[in-house]
Amino acid sequence: MTTGIRTMGSVASIVLGLGMAACEPCDDGRWQATEPPLAVESYLSFASICPGEQRTKALRVANVGTTRSFRLLDARIEDDDGDFWVEFTPTELAPNRFVDLLVTYAPRTTARTPIAYLVVEHDIEELASPRKVPLTVALDKPMEVHFDPNPIDFGAVEIGQSKDVEFTMTNMACDPMTIQALRVSAPGTSVFSLVSVAGPAEAALPAVLAHEQSLNVTLRFTPTSCASMANLPLEIDGEVKGAPLEWGVAMEGKGSGASCAAD
Repeated sequence: MTTGIRTMGSVASIVLGLGMAACEPCDDGRWQATEPPLAVESYLSFASICPGEQRTKALRVANVGTTRSFRLLDARIEDDDGDFWVEFTPTELAPNRFVDLLVTYAPRTTARTPIAYLVVEHDIEELASPRKVPLTVALDKPMEVHFDPNPIDFGAVEIGQSKDVEFTMTNMACDPMTIQALRVSAPGTSVFSLVSVAGPAEAALPAVLAHEQSLNVTLRFTPTSCASMANLPLEIDGEVKGAPLEWGVAMEGKGSGASCAAD
């Protein structure tokens, strides 16, 4: 099913769902005539994921010529420790047709291979074969905690009244995460307070969150003045594998009422 259009250099390609697919001959100008007729996306990038998970992406190989067919002979992975594989069937590509090669990344350890290559062999005489396409992996560690929403915005609240907002914090690290405490008071103010914490166990804090487990946290904002408060930190006492957490979330809100100047 076609879901959108994106540009690949001088080649416009239709973004499809994953799968090995070939388009019918196109007469709407989205393919541009070129010789030699092989067009391959220049790289395929995978984000960091945890061992035991896997992610599949499609790499498009197209015949953008107008007069001749060519054949894809093989597709394989090189310079890899076994974390990538590709689904491939030898295919003949007529003009204005393409295939999507499915490449799967499934790391077995957190020691990620920085780069591997998808090697595509073809029978076009004037082009070097094979064509090597880099498969890149983000080496930086994934965000440890995901907050939803972020920032935590209470909006305008009547002075002396209160408003509660619930948010979730999810462990995105590959290893279990321990949350000992949440500190919601910012220096010089006590207008934010912690109402409740609900986690995967009866005793919410301290809590141990496995990968992709969440805490549901409710905060309260009770403004005492018309001041606008933004980017005040919600501090987290926690750790992953003995290392302190490095992520936090900002809170913001403002007091409102008859005594406050109009916005």
